[in-house]
Amino acid sequence: MKSFFSMFPRSAKEFYDLRSLTVTAMFIAISMVIEKFTINFPLFKINFAFLAIAVIGMLCGPTVGFVAGMLCDIVGWIANPDGGFFPAYTLVAGIQGLIYGILLYYKQDKISLF
Repeated sequence: MKSFFSMFPRSAKEFYDLRSLTVTAMFIAISMVIEKFTINFPLFKINFAFLAIAVIGMLCGPTVGFVAGMLCDIVGWIANPDGGFFPAYTLVAGIQGLIYGILLYYKQDKISLF
C-alpha cells in the first residue's frame, strides 16, 4: 500500500523533468492527430486517441496522466469544437489518464524514456 501512495509524489516530480514534459507534449500532439482518424458509425464513433494518453500514463505516471488527459480534451475542443464546452468531460478525460497511470506506471523494473 505504501508503494501505491508513493507513486503520486514520484509522478509529480516528472513535471520538473524536461524530457518528461517534452514526451508528454509530443503524445498530446499525437493524440490530436489520431483523433482526426475516427471511424464514424450512425450511433457511435471509434478512435484510438486513448492509446497516447495510456502511454503518457505509463511513462510519466498518474499525476502527469491526469493533467495530460485534461489538456488533450481542452486542446481537442479548441481545435475542433463540436458544440459547447462541458467541464465534466474534461474531468472524465483527466480521470482516464489517472487510471492509466495508476495501472501502468512502473510495472516493469524501470522504463527509461531514452
